Amino acid sequence: MFSTVRLHLDCQEHGILSLYKTRIWWIISLIIRIVELFTLIISMSMRNCILAFKILFALLLTFTSCDKATTLPFDYYQNYCVVQLYDTQEDAKWTEYLFYHLSKRAKINTLVSKDFPTDDNHVTLGVHIVADAKYDYKIDREREEITLYAKDENAMLWLIYQFIGGAAELDSRFDASDLPPVILKMESQEKNFTFEWRGLYSPSNSDSDMLLIKGTHHVDYNWALWGHNLGKKLGMKSEYYAEVDGKKYSDQFCFSSSKLKKDIESYIIDQFGYGKPGKGENITIMPNDNSIVCLCDDCKSAGNKKGNATPAVSKLIASLAEKFPYHKFFTSAYSSTKSAPSMKMPSNVGVFISSVDVPFCRDYKCSKEYQEFEDLCGEWGKAVSSIYIWEYERNFDDYLTPFPCVNFLRHRFRMYKELGVDGVFLNGSGDDYSTFDDLQSHLLAALMIDVDCDIMLETERFLKQYYPNTYTTIMEYYGALEDLAYNRGKILEIYGGIDNAISAYLDINKFESFWKKLDSESKNISGDEKQRVGKLLAALNYTRLEIMRCKGKIDKEYVAEALAGLKESGVKYINESHVKLEDYIDAWETQGVKVESDDHFLNQSVESSVGNVDLLTDGKYAFHFNYHTGWLRSKANEWSVRIKPDESATSSNNKVVASFLMCNKWSMYLPAEIEIQQDGKKIGGWKDDGSDESDKVRKTIEIALSGFDGKSELDIIFRRKQVSNKSTIACDEIELR
Repeated sequence: MFSTVRLHLDCQEHGILSLYKTRIWWIISLIIRIVELFTLIISMSMRNCILAFKILFALLLTFTSCDKATTLPFDYYQNYCVVQLYDTQEDAKWTEYLFYHLSKRAKINTLVSKDFPTDDNHVTLGVHIVADAKYDYKIDREREEITLYAKDENAMLWLIYQFIGGAAELDSRFDASDLPPVILKMESQEKNFTFEWRGLYSPSNSDSDMLLIKGTHHVDYNWALWGHNLGKKLGMKSEYYAEVDGKKYSDQFCFSSSKLKKDIESYIIDQFGYGKPGKGENITIMPNDNSIVCLCDDCKSAGNKKGNATPAVSKLIASLAEKFPYHKFFTSAYSSTKSAPSMKMPSNVGVFISSVDVPFCRDYKCSKEYQEFEDLCGEWGKAVSSIYIWEYERNFDDYLTPFPCVNFLRHRFRMYKELGVDGVFLNGSGDDYSTFDDLQSHLLAALMIDVDCDIMLETERFLKQYYPNTYTTIMEYYGALEDLAYNRGKILEIYGGIDNAISAYLDINKFESFWKKLDSESKNISGDEKQRVGKLLAALNYTRLEIMRCKGKIDKEYVAEALAGLKESGVKYINESHVKLEDYIDAWETQGVKVESDDHFLNQSVESSVGNVDLLTDGKYAFHFNYHTGWLRSKANEWSVRIKPDESATSSNNKVVASFLMCNKWSMYLPAEIEIQQDGKKIGGWKDDGSDESDKVRKTIEIALSGFDGKSELDIIFRRKQVSNKSTIACDEIELR
């Protein structure tokens, strides 16, 4: 798909000449045939004359038919005439809307009119809402007549702007530079959207005024009650509390509570009313994000069991759906409600199913996780009328390193259609900047509208509009990035570090070449493009620094240049956890470069069967807010490393210093015990007394050595704290001082 960079040339002039040549050839051919036939007629009998006239008539019909089917280039017409085709209030409204917004973008006052011109050199435009249509949108173009059809008003608004953008692309007498690039070709077609709900949670899709124009949705504007927000809207009252073995839990609902049901109904009526046909709201009813399941008598009577809250939740949703038939109610196939209900739910009930466990790679269908996902979709498909997928489009631990997801998501979208999925919510970086988000959001929106659209063409359209002077460089690099990620066949981690990116798709040399080339080109551009390219380059300095932390040697001048660029980026957060960019910069400036020269383990080889042990002596400190890079992580109950000091060490170097990551959220704790041996004899140790309850910090431990000869190899043994089966030791530099 991205294998070659096709630069589509503007061949409109060539198209007009070809059209004119074709029509002239038809006319000349027809004249020749007519002359030949008249010559024959003069010398024929009456019967043969009748036959000849029939042939002549057929030729005329053929020419007329071919001429009628011909669609002329937009800029051939002198006038665009917008007329109301059907006498309905809806069509009157949208006819006027098309006229106003097309006229507003015309550079010539007389280019768009409501009156039929007296000459034939015009195109007639019309619109029509077809509520019972089997399609979502349709363009009927026959020579000088173009009619736009849509199933509802939202589709009509989107289609009108597609037409306006398409007209401007084909006719320079219009200026639609304020609109996003079009997706449709201005030719006859009849289609349905790939998905009925096309959610994008990204900064490039956060302008509420542009959502209908783009044909996308956003949970902040298109979803009445989203996610785990029920408790936030109603508050957690004691009558709502879940009960397990007689104990009340204030952080989970009893979905059999009559008070909860009554308050939800009142909230819906107060906030949204009862709705109208085709104009209802989307409302999510789901448990809070924990594993507690209410087992009160009413919930057990509904069918609840330990770990399964689906019966009580489904019973409540079914009741709400019947009371409010014009609203649509959703739950999630997640945690305690992962199992589908045994009963068939009302037609206005749907479910969100997360794809988080399905590997983000080319061969995902070969995984057991995909089979489980497919089975889950099948189970829920029997119970509800709509299945929406909660999908992912970012590395949530790193918003700034490129994440080539478009190829993968196109294939997943096709798979979702095969499974009967109706909508997709793409979880991105929310309101936070992420690299290439503007381009990717446009492409993903296009795919959710038409999964078979020409992605290369859409990439070029977008980049030409927003990066007119640098689009070739960006297009070449981004296209190659997508190809490499897909063809390499490795998993893209949606919670990963720079080492995962390098393994899966990020070629270090090509990345650095791209950055330098784009940086050079940025010196000669101005305006909005300079701002966009400047922010892109500045943000990519993060990736340059992460590559250095992971793979390269520390170059102080390079670091200073990259940090200066980051400071100018305007980026606030670097990941989903809202780690501030300023904290990342501060970490580099205070501990990113190890300057101590008295560490006698520095760059010494390490022996161990656990992970990448070179991290322990590479001279680069890991950061406490990123467990991916620089930390040696192990869940082994006991593990050890063997390190030989450098030749300059002496017996006076009698202290080992080790750094560990403490973070409860990531289940990373200090070791329970550390033991240091020389020739099998213990010469130092440390035990955790549990007094340090610090969280998300880098903790340094110093261990005194007794009897170290300064030359022998040291065995350092770590014993894991048994907090849970997930508890991990994350160790960074081990130093001998």
